[in-house]
Amino acid sequence: MSATLAEYRRAVGVHKKTSHLHHQQSHGRKTSVRAGDATPKRVYPLWHQYDTDTRLHTGGELKLPLRILHVSDIHFNDRGWDEDRDQRTELVRDLRAYVDRETTLDAILVGGDIAFGAEPAQYATAREWIDELLEAAGGLEASDVWVVPGNHDVSWDTIGASSIAQDFRKAVAECEVNDIDLTLERRLARDPQSAAVMAPLDAYNEFASSFGCGITAESPMWKDDTLEVDGIVLRLTGVNSALASHQDHHEPDKRNLVVGTHQVQLDREPGLLHLVMMHHPPSWLRDWDHIAPYLQRAHVILFGHEHAYSSVQPGGDGTTVHVNAGAVAPERQSGGEHDPFLASYNVITLSKVSAGLEVHVDPRYWSKSDTRFISHPLGAKTYFAGNEPSPRRSEEATSFPEGEAAEDSTVTASPLLEDATVASPAALSGEVRRDLRRIAVRFLQLPTTRRREIARRLHVLTDEDLSTPDPELWTLVLKRVRDQHLINQLEEELS
Repeated sequence: MSATLAEYRRAVGVHKKTSHLHHQQSHGRKTSVRAGDATPKRVYPLWHQYDTDTRLHTGGELKLPLRILHVSDIHFNDRGWDEDRDQRTELVRDLRAYVDRETTLDAILVGGDIAFGAEPAQYATAREWIDELLEAAGGLEASDVWVVPGNHDVSWDTIGASSIAQDFRKAVAECEVNDIDLTLERRLARDPQSAAVMAPLDAYNEFASSFGCGITAESPMWKDDTLEVDGIVLRLTGVNSALASHQDHHEPDKRNLVVGTHQVQLDREPGLLHLVMMHHPPSWLRDWDHIAPYLQRAHVILFGHEHAYSSVQPGGDGTTVHVNAGAVAPERQSGGEHDPFLASYNVITLSKVSAGLEVHVDPRYWSKSDTRFISHPLGAKTYFAGNEPSPRRSEEATSFPEGEAAEDSTVTASPLLEDATVASPAALSGEVRRDLRRIAVRFLQLPTTRRREIARRLHVLTDEDLSTPDPELWTLVLKRVRDQHLINQLEEELS
């Protein structure tokens, strides 16, 4: 049985009171909380947001679907004219109309290439636009956003100035495919200079860390158990497919991009749904054949990069659903805008059914003649992914011994939650998980000096800690807040 919010707050010493961070019901709409705001306005939570006429009833049981905005390849650029400004504005307008016509959304998943040149100013502009998306989606908060990097989020200037970064890419490109995992482990998990390998992602990482999605050399991916579909935990896994990206990767036949099996070893647990986000589709990954068997455990995989929408179920009905977001801002080459490379985005609705997960994909794309977003000509599609979407090739393939899980160094995007290897996420209600993530992300959205002040007052930051690089430092701080039962005090600091 899941712990309620009140039970959890009593257990960790959090006062039973109306939180300034909670969503509150008002006028049937939701508005977002921007970094620095004291309180949210006119908002109400996932577990209350569905009106009676928008609820799904299946077999007499109340079903609460999860609605996701899926965008990718925004390519914010601070050089020259902003040719995509009108389309971004119209996308927000179209999303707002969609929400007014249908219902509020629950999460925003951003599939990489947020910036065009991995510049801090480009991420600042991205933050402003994401605030607009949050409001248009029904009044979501920053804690309802998750992001992964793309190749444009890698600084080519940093690579050019770093022999370590160049050597890493050379080693990954030249090793045998069967040696990719070992090469990545040596260069990322064992090498004391591994932070330099991740330096080309520094500007992206500062941006991503404010949403709890920062990455490190030891953990180039993240996972999060905040969301749920009809009471079933949906684990998000953010995979970094841009690890080895550099300036030469313009054609898929180069195939020097790698992921490594370490990033995609999804836990096969009863009653756990999996959604994976990664920027590069299979044709761009040198080790796809090695990681694909693990990714068959996912119910849904979201891709970007190719600037054209598509959705497909490669293994047939009941298996993993692949969705490509298209691009919010497709690059304009000679010839200008043309099909199929027109701006697009997806609204994805996940609904739990008895034998698995129903995945409804509703793509919207830019009409050149109407200069607005309309329904994609491919139309909306509905897929079914089984409770265990991986094809069964043998009994051995689906038999797992019971016992303790292996130690997992994966970054969690919600540090106030217990690590998934320590406590089952289902032990906490969805209300509790959203509440804890909201508190954590509001802290992470604060300026660095303010975070340090709060951490010092709570005695969870020492002078010795300051040598720890981001985002490990703030993940460490938030875990200390959790372990020392200081969540209520942190919440008071944020109010």
